[in-house]
Amino acid sequence: MIGYRRETVHDLFGRLPVKTRAYVRTLMILPQETGEASGYAYTMNQDIVIYGKDIANLMVYIHESGHALDLGGAYTNDGSYLSSSDDWLKYYNQDSKVVDGYAKTNQLENVAQNHIVSSYNLNVPGGFGAFKSGWEQISHQYTLLDQRQHTKTAGDKLRPGYACGKRVKNDEIIRFPSTWTSRIMKKSAEGEKPNVELMSGLEVIPSVEFDT
Repeated sequence: MIGYRRETVHDLFGRLPVKTRAYVRTLMILPQETGEASGYAYTMNQDIVIYGKDIANLMVYIHESGHALDLGGAYTNDGSYLSSSDDWLKYYNQDSKVVDGYAKTNQLENVAQNHIVSSYNLNVPGGFGAFKSGWEQISHQYTLLDQRQHTKTAGDKLRPGYACGKRVKNDEIIRFPSTWTSRIMKKSAEGEKPNVELMSGLEVIPSVEFDT
């Protein structure tokens, strides 16, 4: 297999702040068979899928979780997307550039890419301006994400050091039919289902349907 070690996934996903991880329902890792190295990732319905070499790329985890935050309504009072809001477009229009070529795809990808920049700006001493010249050309976009961390709605989702107070509800467990012959499938069909209920006291984040 290429691009997969369990410890790598634990380390990289575990680096994301707990309030970010709360908006990710399921993380699916798809190792690549031996051969030409490639990778891709996408987020759908607050489930993240990462394939191949991208499994070892921290920026991919930040980008995809940025989709989960944006499309999960983490930054707005009514649960709408930040990427399609008037506020985002107002700040976007004040900048002369975007983060990179991929951010030009659409505003969904632009907001997700800005999560990488904002995460750096908020958590690394000196911020993004000390790392990259020309930072002022994209500053309105990533500083809007910075500012939303100080609101009651967002509540520091891009900073570490907080407790999990709410979470997307887990999926239901689906059993394989008992007639299937695989050893793993037969084991799945036996015994009690795992308990996937959230801990008492956690607020449930509503699940939404989207595809990036």
